[in-house]
Amino acid sequence: MIRRVFFTALAAGLLAGLLVALLQEVTTTPLILKAELYENAAAHAHDATAAPGHHEDDAWAPEDGLERSFFSALTNVLGGIGFALLLVAGFVLRGTPVDYSAAASIVLDEGLQNGDRVAVRGRFA
Repeated sequence: MIRRVFFTALAAGLLAGLLVALLQEVTTTPLILKAELYENAAAHAHDATAAPGHHEDDAWAPEDGLERSFFSALTNVLGGIGFALLLVAGFVLRGTPVDYSAAASIVLDEGLQNGDRVAVRGRFA
């Protein structure tokens, strides 16, 4: 059972991480690249006014392009797997079977006890 639970969490985390990586590449990365242009321009202006012989060492950073995309996707996938393992561990500790119907019952029965309403198959519950 533990093997099945582990591989289920691994697959779900991998899928979620890849989806997040794709969304990040399309929406967030262009904004980060634009911001880095301004940041680098300010750093070069600061270097021009700094005292001679006083230079700060640059920290390692991935190259733009494929290397940056790879490391971003890797961290998103690892984060997705870790989060999925935490969720599945909660299911196991609770004694709930790990399947879609169990997840739906937790969300509908226990997650919405504050008087919230949710649409279920086109109707409000």
